[in-house]
Amino acid sequence: MKLKQGSRLLFTGDSVTDVGRNRPVAQGTLFDPLGKGYPHIVSGLINAVYPGWGIHVINSGNSGDTSRRLAARWQTDVLDFKPDWVSVMIGINDVWRQFDSPCQPEEQVGPEEYEETLDGLFRRLRRFFVMLPGKITGNNQNHKKQNRKPARVLFFAVVAHSRAFLLQLLRKLKFK
Repeated sequence: MKLKQGSRLLFTGDSVTDVGRNRPVAQGTLFDPLGKGYPHIVSGLINAVYPGWGIHVINSGNSGDTSRRLAARWQTDVLDFKPDWVSVMIGINDVWRQFDSPCQPEEQVGPEEYEETLDGLFRRLRRFFVMLPGKITGNNQNHKKQNRKPARVLFFAVVAHSRAFLLQLLRKLKFK
């Protein structure tokens, strides 16, 4: 990934990206508009290493988003900013909606839709990278573990046939 002076770097996804970002647009560095998550950290690192480059960082993450909801806001929250690079981290809620909203099937995103949606979004980008959260462990409910594996495999499959760089976070996330 090569950044140039004045590059526009946009982060999008779900709550892992959002982490308290400003609304409606999170950009700049004054008073932590990017939130407290990885976009904020990456922005700080880039500005520390390349202080005079004027790298423009934008965070359009939206807590609770699924790939379907991300697709619905793709034009206004991603493409309209004309980013040079886009970071996408999405998928946790696609799996989770099957468990926290069992009586609302319209909120659930199945594996086929997830794969088709990501593929369609990635095809509309010039340069991008995707980020995969670290290993997620739960409370040993086997049905949850079984449903996460196909989503993870689909994610890798979409990335493999796209032009993306894949960054996998190494930290293990644990939910109790």
